Amino acid sequence: MGNPWFMAPCMLVPALGCASDPSDIPDGGTSSETTSTNTSTMATLTGSASSSSAPNTTTNSASDSASTSITDGSIGTSAADTTAGGDSGYGLDFEGLANLVGFWSFNSADIDGATVRDLSGAGHDGTAMGAVTFTAPGRFGEAAEFFGGDHIDVGMPAGLDFDHTIADSGYTISAWVKTESSGSIFGKRGASVQYQLFVFTDGLLGAHVGGEGQFFFAGAVADDAWHHVAMTVARSGDSTTVELFVDDAAAGAQVVSGATTNDDAVWIGMRPGGFAFTGLIDEIAVFDRALSAAEVAALYP
Repeated sequence: MGNPWFMAPCMLVPALGCASDPSDIPDGGTSSETTSTNTSTMATLTGSASSSSAPNTTTNSASDSASTSITDGSIGTSAADTTAGGDSGYGLDFEGLANLVGFWSFNSADIDGATVRDLSGAGHDGTAMGAVTFTAPGRFGEAAEFFGGDHIDVGMPAGLDFDHTIADSGYTISAWVKTESSGSIFGKRGASVQYQLFVFTDGLLGAHVGGEGQFFFAGAVADDAWHHVAMTVARSGDSTTVELFVDDAAAGAQVVSGATTNDDAVWIGMRPGGFAFTGLIDEIAVFDRALSAAEVAALYP
């Protein structure tokens, strides 16, 4: 299903001089002044998709029904708990997922004091800063609740230091959000922007990759309902394409130019200097390759 999306004017006319970050756009600004409708359709997956290798059969649900999922680097089958607050506490069948370099469930059982455990096996644990809590009912189990001034600091691990100018490189950020507000979901952004997934002030999902003005918006998500959001970044030849997904539907895409890498930490729920998120975030998963549209949909069948 298509969603309206907006492209920052400076991406069309650089001389207009856009703000370096969507949060710098003056209050009252809107991303809906220029819209179009993305009419691309998602590929339909069925449980008959096969894998060239034996799929990971670990399940995370009391349900015996099989559904399409990503296992061991290809589409296979596994069970997933897709019920809000499901018995397993996890929605993603994360064990055995190829290229998974970060998975934070935010379940209370996966919190140790201020340490927010990374269940991917990559060791990218975060540190809760401020008033963030892990007791609110999430989309699955519990969620991280942010109150507009707190965050989770994941540090500066090499495994999350993505450079989209490297040939055939890419990455994916997936999360569940429930909010009526705006703010940064996940990003590596300080004085410069390496990457950032966020909710803009008018409720649209946004992506910012690379230098100033390299951001766009797609898909309304700030309606106090749970939404699965994702951003993929893929390098092919001399171009880098950023694509946004809302509830497993492709919402919009943009080719970006330029590149920015930095020494800033990866933060969840805020960026250094502000743009704090208010609401619930659940199950952030990060992959060190760009998932296809079919694979994004298969994360939560």
